[in-house]
Amino acid sequence: MTIFTKETEFSVAGKERDAGAVAWSPDGSQLAVLATLVRHATVFAVPSGDKLVTITDLVGGPRAIGFAADGRVVIPGHHDDSAAVTLWNADTGDTVSVPGPDPSSELAVTNMLSDFVLDSARTRLVGVHALKFRSHPDAAFAVAVYDARTWTQLADHASNGLSPAISPDGTRAALTAAHGDIKVIDLATGDVLLLFEANTTGVKGLAWSADGKRLASGAIAGGFGLIRATGKYGPLRDDNVLQLWDANTGSRIAVVRSEHIGGGVESLEFSSNNRWLVTTTSDGTCRLWDAATLEPIEPIETIATGLHPTAAIARFSPDSTRLAVIRTGRAHATIYRAS
Repeated sequence: MTIFTKETEFSVAGKERDAGAVAWSPDGSQLAVLATLVRHATVFAVPSGDKLVTITDLVGGPRAIGFAADGRVVIPGHHDDSAAVTLWNADTGDTVSVPGPDPSSELAVTNMLSDFVLDSARTRLVGVHALKFRSHPDAAFAVAVYDARTWTQLADHASNGLSPAISPDGTRAALTAAHGDIKVIDLATGDVLLLFEANTTGVKGLAWSADGKRLASGAIAGGFGLIRATGKYGPLRDDNVLQLWDANTGSRIAVVRSEHIGGGVESLEFSSNNRWLVTTTSDGTCRLWDAATLEPIEPIETIATGLHPTAAIARFSPDSTRLAVIRTGRAHATIYRAS
């Protein structure tokens, strides 16, 4: 059974072949690609692949990109160290800075939300920023919450964790915590609702199902870190590279081991129709899975150059009718359309 068929492909590279984050516009007509190393963001038309506009010289360390409900591109800071994010009107070139969570600081490291995500309705934005000189006794990072309609800050919680995934209703966030744990917090209060171990090798990415009932986590099979049993650091091995969790209890629903998927998960995302989970993996394959069971559906694309796989990011369009697969090292996009 073939669900997605290739529609078009095009380069998203400038002078440098670099793609680190991808986002769809609310209407699915545009694709924004962040070149993390050279700090550029470019918007492309879909499905033609025509380059529409590029913005350059983003503040250092950007890791995320998104679209607001009004179609403006949300990017990490741009010529403003005090900004959490910048709203970029790609049609006019105008930019508006959203004030950072630490108004007393002029340091980009404490204000810029280098890693952020919007909820499915684009009404909440959640991002991670560093605390100045790690001054908080329990955390080196904080989670800032913004109303993505008015761009006012709603909360800022000291809470160690990275790679945020926000629940569809915008009330909870899942974070990758230390030593392979997953943490779920209440965005209104900052209270930790769940904390459970997922992988000894560390969690590489999280995704929240469209119905808010499940979390998916990705990991690599091998690594180096703290061995909990001995309290010492050394080589680690965890073959549970793709896992599905109950978002309310933290209990594991399903698991896919590395021998069935490759060396590890590079990216993962649920579709908005609540039917599919897409992954890209270290073995150079993009795959589709049943969102409720992790039963395999189909490999979509083998992403390889010669004998060496290349990393990729896969993202569904907002209505789940298209799938973008971006080969990050080659900065090449393939757009698939649901049959």
